[in-house]
Amino acid sequence: MGNTISGGEFEHVIQADTVNLTNSRRHPTPSGLPPRSLFVGREALLTELLTAPGTCLLAGLGGIGKTALAVEAAHRLRDRYPGGTLFVDLHGYDSARLSPEQALDALLPALTDLPTPPGLGAKQQLYRSLLATHEPVLIVADNAATPDQVTPLLPNDPRHRVLVTSRHLLTDRTLTPRHFVVDVLPESVPLLTELAGPSEHHPALAELCGHLPLALRIAAALLTERSPEELVEDLTDAQERLTELDYGPDLAVRTAFDLSYRRLPEAEARLFALLGHNLGPDIGLPAAAALVDLPPREAARLLRSLTRAHLVIAEHGRYRLHDLVKLFAAELALDDTEPALRRLLDHYCNVAAHIQTGPGDWRSAQWLAEEDHNLVAALLLAGGTDQGESIPTLLRALHDRLDQLTLSLAINELGPAVRTLLLWCAVRQAFPDRPEVWAQLDEMWSLPAHFTEPLSGYQRMTDRDPVLDTSRWAALHREAVTRVVSHGRALYEIAQQARDGDGTPMTTQLDRALDELLRLEDVGRTIGAPQFQGIVLQYQAECRLLLGQQELAAAALERAVAAFETVSDDRRLTQARGRLADLVK
Repeated sequence: MGNTISGGEFEHVIQADTVNLTNSRRHPTPSGLPPRSLFVGREALLTELLTAPGTCLLAGLGGIGKTALAVEAAHRLRDRYPGGTLFVDLHGYDSARLSPEQALDALLPALTDLPTPPGLGAKQQLYRSLLATHEPVLIVADNAATPDQVTPLLPNDPRHRVLVTSRHLLTDRTLTPRHFVVDVLPESVPLLTELAGPSEHHPALAELCGHLPLALRIAAALLTERSPEELVEDLTDAQERLTELDYGPDLAVRTAFDLSYRRLPEAEARLFALLGHNLGPDIGLPAAAALVDLPPREAARLLRSLTRAHLVIAEHGRYRLHDLVKLFAAELALDDTEPALRRLLDHYCNVAAHIQTGPGDWRSAQWLAEEDHNLVAALLLAGGTDQGESIPTLLRALHDRLDQLTLSLAINELGPAVRTLLLWCAVRQAFPDRPEVWAQLDEMWSLPAHFTEPLSGYQRMTDRDPVLDTSRWAALHREAVTRVVSHGRALYEIAQQARDGDGTPMTTQLDRALDELLRLEDVGRTIGAPQFQGIVLQYQAECRLLLGQQELAAAALERAVAAFETVSDDRRLTQARGRLADLVK
């Protein structure tokens, strides 16, 4: 072997700008790239990645598919890099984390037969010197946790290309990559179809998996053991979902998230765990500051760090967790969860007590628009604590926003039924034995009779069973809220599809709507709310009429009339009787 050296002056130590190594026999072209896995979707992102110059960083949540995307891109780029491909898994988030020296020890044998020198500086000098005279090489540094794992692997020659994957956004004085944030997979159903074959249950499975590629692949593996119907049913239980999404040590959603969580500093880890207990779908900075009991500036710093770690999603000044991440965070044990939730409730009550809901007060309207879901969640929270006196304050804040709550988006007048159920649940939990509070709320809101009817229904049930366990009822009614929201959203989507004319036969849409309404009737029967049942039965009758099922429609209306008679709802009763009379003429 003959080496030619150019650079500065040297005696026993070489101080070189470039070391040109000429091997007497050509070293094999390195090809350490893992095999391709099934790759579906992300074509737009992939196209952008393939044409981007320099160092590129793919960043995203654990299990989001960063490595698969990097490997697919590397395979498509191989022909552009005749010098070969170098691949190293840096294990940045587990116990086998590679130091920069270990990473270079892994890469250098692919470039030369020379012995690897001791020391990071010498290894890095040899590595960059070899690359200086090497044909263009593609370098993939997978699973990096910090910039210092990546920086020593960067070549000085722009002919080479570097792809980095990480759960964090990585930048320092040397590492200034172009960042590509990898999000959940829009093409979840096609991926499931490729992995497990077609099924009508794939959309539901994709939703339960949060469109997370790791979860989707685990679900596909589980489908070799269970039917799609069984798997959907198993994953529907939110408390068991992460346990179900486990197919061994290398395919487990909880394990993937835990690797990220264990690297968090203490303050970030605490906030992350508390966010898992937030009952609303997202949270604003002031509420997060109250939850963690820190000044807003400090809470904002922690939220930014969690966002860079892709454990929190920041959108328009608000913060949320991916559905599966939230389930993971909710499992984390903290000593101060209850005090934190009390602080959060106090925050909502304090703001709600001072807002104005009159016309023209856009700041209050904006706050209500942002927080309406969280205020409903706060109602449920208040019902489960000794802060039930907060309910009237929150109700006042919600007064002008209730008609716009997403929870009410079923169809037409199904919305008020959903809203009634939510408010009843919260009030009943807070004041199970205080009818005078119900009367105050009724007077404050001037509620129609059917709004307080469920309270009477609850009272009748407790009279029949005086030893009824209150905690069991809290769970029952929260489950009812969840079911109503789920079926209401499904009905709303069906109505949108019918309006948009997506090509689905009208009979199919009506059959689907009828299925949802039958389930809603069962919810009303379970919680003892005849007003709610009557409304649902009216919609059942209309669906059956459009399906040509006149006798069944009449039967549904007869049951609706009976339901409305029990609660003295004259308007609904007259309406149902009139419709029934039209049918039997």
